[in-house]
Amino acid sequence: MRPPCLSPRSHVLFLLLLLPQHTSALLLPHLRSAVSRAAAPPLVAPLLHPRATPRAPPASLFADQAGSLAGALFPASLPPYLLFLYFLCQDVNGLSDTAKAGFSSLLLFVAATVVTSIASVKSYGLSLANVDWLHGGAEQLLTYTNIAEVIGLKLTLDRFSSSSSPSSSPSSPPVVALIGGAAALTLGLTYAAAPSLGAHAAFLGGVGDLPDAWAAGFAQPQNALSLPTWVIHLSSLLEWLVAMGLVWRIGIASGNPRWKGLTWAMIPSHSSGVCACVYHFFYNAESLQFIVLMQAALTLLGNCTLAYAAWRLAVSNGWSFSLSPSAPYEAASIPSAAAPRDSGEADDTARGLLLVLAWSIGGSYAIKYGETLLPFVKDGDAATLSTAAVLMVAGVTGFNVWKWSQRSRPGADDFEGLI
Repeated sequence: MRPPCLSPRSHVLFLLLLLPQHTSALLLPHLRSAVSRAAAPPLVAPLLHPRATPRAPPASLFADQAGSLAGALFPASLPPYLLFLYFLCQDVNGLSDTAKAGFSSLLLFVAATVVTSIASVKSYGLSLANVDWLHGGAEQLLTYTNIAEVIGLKLTLDRFSSSSSPSSSPSSPPVVALIGGAAALTLGLTYAAAPSLGAHAAFLGGVGDLPDAWAAGFAQPQNALSLPTWVIHLSSLLEWLVAMGLVWRIGIASGNPRWKGLTWAMIPSHSSGVCACVYHFFYNAESLQFIVLMQAALTLLGNCTLAYAAWRLAVSNGWSFSLSPSAPYEAASIPSAAAPRDSGEADDTARGLLLVLAWSIGGSYAIKYGETLLPFVKDGDAATLSTAAVLMVAGVTGFNVWKWSQRSRPGADDFEGLI
């Protein structure tokens, strides 16, 4: 769920949706004024005011029909996600507290995206996708969210796979707090350096980027994503795939097929992230604004399918609106007959996350510098770019659907590896 370029007005609406009604009423006049006044600082004054020279947003942010529609779809995707959280976090599902915190912390990523998107437009006259240091700073919160989800889902799987009662709540490992602290520290240091950063300053100083002498043959436009920002994007996609696999395995261990339905419901959200990566792959080309619209539509669709799947899961486990709960799904209330998993198996959480990191770093180098060898990426016409972008999104999504359809066949429930 990755809104790369929304108008300031859409973000104000999105922010108001996150606030209590009485608070929204008090803040609405001030937020409306902040968006309409060109001289207003985009972030807290000490961060950007000493250096920022606000400019009018480029016409494409408001005149482009696809962009305007995307700006309406992204905020509309929040209510179904809140419904998803409500149903998924019901105690009858046996989800670990770490997983609940992970899925809920996505709201922090949304809030960060709202603020940084307004800042990028008011400060530089650019969309967030074209301001790497702001873009990467917000996106890293999505990675933290996904890591917490993966760890929490693995705890849930271990509980269902062991002889202990699924209703017991395991303690959260310290790695979640450590990762959250690291993300907060990085975010703080990034924005502390804001007064000295230009529009195209690289996130984390572009650590890992090839030296200029080595990258001479890999010329890229100014708005190209830095290596750290690419790593964040790719790791988020891979972590979501790992989470989908863990949800599937929870369905096997618990004996409740509704968990597998949740895996299927997660596919549109993954495709939404693929849209964002494809858009960045082509350097956020103006001719690919329809990809942003596609991303917004998939975000809304994904949150709706997640909410529906979580509702089915909660109902199957005995949740209901009435005070008298219905009969829970039989296998969800008893210890699973599945054999406990050995901690040394290949799907060990820490080892798996390190493997995801390695894949993300290697893939980021390949994408960032490999795409410069493809002439059509920078020089292709709108039709060529559009065709390539659609094929990339459709190809990844199609493979994802095929993969889970193969695993849905009788006798092919479990699978090897992470994803």
